[in-house]
Amino acid sequence: KLVKKAFQIGMLQDLNRILKLEFRNALKSRDAKNLIVRQLIANDCFDWAPKTPMYLFCLNDDFLVTKENTLNAIQAMRLRGVGPEVVNHYVLPGRKFDHMTGVLPALIYARQFFDSGFEAVPTGDGTKPPAKTSG
Repeated sequence: KLVKKAFQIGMLQDLNRILKLEFRNALKSRDAKNLIVRQLIANDCFDWAPKTPMYLFCLNDDFLVTKENTLNAIQAMRLRGVGPEVVNHYVLPGRKFDHMTGVLPALIYARQFFDSGFEAVPTGDGTKPPAKTSG
């Protein structure tokens, strides 16, 4: 709770004030001699390609998880050949939602996706993904 509150009031928005220079440099250069960097590399969440349809949801004003995180994940999966019929996303427009207040719309879209797939939810650019062709 303390960390969440610190983010909310802006105390933890500058990692340069929290992380030592040596560690920041190890992160930037992906120096596997650093134990933490080595573990982060081993657990890279972008180095995989899902087979089950996946819907990523993000907010313009999320103060904990930026929308760039979602966009980077989408880009990494596209580079691995994963198309929009398997992984798609939606950036909730507007500026009235953040990490705390965006939970309800995220839950609603998640339920619609689980019940009816991509056809039931908006996607990244507001359109539906291409329909699957048989054969």
